[in-house]
Amino acid sequence: MNHKNKVLSAMEEVNKKLKKMHVCRVGTMAAEILTFEDILFEAEGVERFQKQPRNQEIFKIKEPLTIKQILDNRRGYLQRFNYCPDCGKKIDWKFLMEGL
Repeated sequence: MNHKNKVLSAMEEVNKKLKKMHVCRVGTMAAEILTFEDILFEAEGVERFQKQPRNQEIFKIKEPLTIKQILDNRRGYLQRFNYCPDCGKKIDWKFLMEGL
């Protein structure tokens, strides 16, 4: 096996490992394309921010939103993808939202 073939086979193995480690990106929030875990982290931050009495007073927040409401596509916080932009896999939003 010559050097070129060794390099190609090593690259193929790395690509296989990367494909197994792929995590689908499900939407954009604040102009960043994010995974579901990242979006949950951001939504929890928004929820904590809105619950602080000082911020409620300054920003005139009547009732803080829940994480489910923040992740709702109609509220404007999140733009959901129907399919992963990397692999094309359909994203099952009902399944993702069940545990919240």
